[in-house]
Amino acid sequence: YSAFLQAVVSTQSTWGLQGFMEPVEDKLQKVYNGIKKAVMIIADRLRYGSMTELGHNAFGDKQLDMDVQFDTLIYDCLKESGVVAYAMSEERPFPIELGGTDFIVTLDPLDGGSVIASNFSVGSIFAIWPNKDKLIGLKGRDMVGAMVAIYGPRTSLVYFNHKLKQVDELWITKTEGKEVWAPGVSKIQIKETTKLFAPGNLRATTENKGYKEVVDFWWNSGYTLRYTGAMVPDIFQIFIKGEGIFSNMISPKHPAKLRYLYEIAPFAFLMEAAGGKSTDGVKSVLDRIIDGYEIKGQVAVGSKTEIDRIEACLKKYAQILPKLLAYLKCCLLYTSPSPRDATLSRMPSSA
Repeated sequence: YSAFLQAVVSTQSTWGLQGFMEPVEDKLQKVYNGIKKAVMIIADRLRYGSMTELGHNAFGDKQLDMDVQFDTLIYDCLKESGVVAYAMSEERPFPIELGGTDFIVTLDPLDGGSVIASNFSVGSIFAIWPNKDKLIGLKGRDMVGAMVAIYGPRTSLVYFNHKLKQVDELWITKTEGKEVWAPGVSKIQIKETTKLFAPGNLRATTENKGYKEVVDFWWNSGYTLRYTGAMVPDIFQIFIKGEGIFSNMISPKHPAKLRYLYEIAPFAFLMEAAGGKSTDGVKSVLDRIIDGYEIKGQVAVGSKTEIDRIEACLKKYAQILPKLLAYLKCCLLYTSPSPRDATLSRMPSSA
């Protein structure tokens, strides 16, 4: 019997002895099931709930009573799964113990609070990580799963299907009067080219010349603008249409607002799993090392050709600026002194 156990462990590296040899894949499904349960409840409560402002969260954003309610609900569902060790969110950006041992979940319980009063689509974002060092030192590529739910005319979600290694859609329908999850688009693939763009933080184009150049290219080339101002619907459409580009670049006066653990990383993970690309302006978002729980950054995700275009434009101006500063420095160092400066230089200094 011991020899049998040893053989199984050696051939099934994704298994663990805890839970009587329960596969890691099965444990991950428990997390997904907990999230789906929470999403179904949130979809119902959004129809009838209030939108009272409570103040501001840790990031300085306005906090609605829904943010707090849904945050608590999701934590409860994750705890019920029995496999989540810690969770943290935009509302509580620090590890909170949930009793399990296998995973850490980072989440945004309600993305799009600024547009919810206008009855725009909003969503929830989830990233699932291995339970290692409370995430410090890990990269986005260490993620093992992700889910993004959208609450609109219908409620649906996209997720990383860990069994088939692909990105799939699920949506809520009714069978015999009961709400259930049904399969939607299967094996989502992002095309390399697109004519659809969703540019965020456009104010940054007043300073970020590389960002301005790429946005001008999209406008002048007749691309179709599809932008709501909420991250979930603006990126979710790329998965369903199979193409598109979402960008949110920054500048000194218009810094980063999007959070790495709760928004950026899970979308980048799903996009790359579906054959698309992500960038922080230089490299894949998933190559960033986690060194805190309140990291912010710039991001673009979507079709490969447009990600490459963004990186090229940003790189061009990143190279020009240092050269310009060096040139101006040389001008200051080697400019001949004015007659007045020369006169002053010959005057004796005071003792």
